[in-house]
Amino acid sequence: MADLMPAYPEFNEITLHHVLTQTTGLSWAESGPLWVDWAFSDDWVAAALARGQEKNPGEEFKYSSGNSHFLISLVYYSAHIKPGTMAKEYLFDPMGIPFDTLAQTIGVVPSRDLVVVLKYEAEDPVHPESGSAHDDMHLFELVVESVIE
Repeated sequence: MADLMPAYPEFNEITLHHVLTQTTGLSWAESGPLWVDWAFSDDWVAAALARGQEKNPGEEFKYSSGNSHFLISLVYYSAHIKPGTMAKEYLFDPMGIPFDTLAQTIGVVPSRDLVVVLKYEAEDPVHPESGSAHDDMHLFELVVESVIE
């Protein structure tokens, strides 16, 4: 991954294969204060990598929304296009499925990965903006609250 995203040499021995197979070996928790700290960090890639390794890459499968985020970041880093825009143009439009990243009616979904979507579909994909068009139901806060509880 370091060769694909040179701004993050911390990837060290972690390859794209490790990210795709959820075998990065990163120290990770899908809930609680550490997850919330990661969600509110300024750089999700760096914050996930800063957690260190629990295992060597490739040793063990362990789901991590951090790994999912690495893939979204790679798309954005490589193509300079938002993943939702890319999905619309190359997946949904060719199949005739209506999809508008700005006009979706999003219900409250019990998924922490929803925060990834909200973050990367924001007009400024650096930090989620509470009360923006992408968060008119305060969905980001609802997701974070559900994680803390």
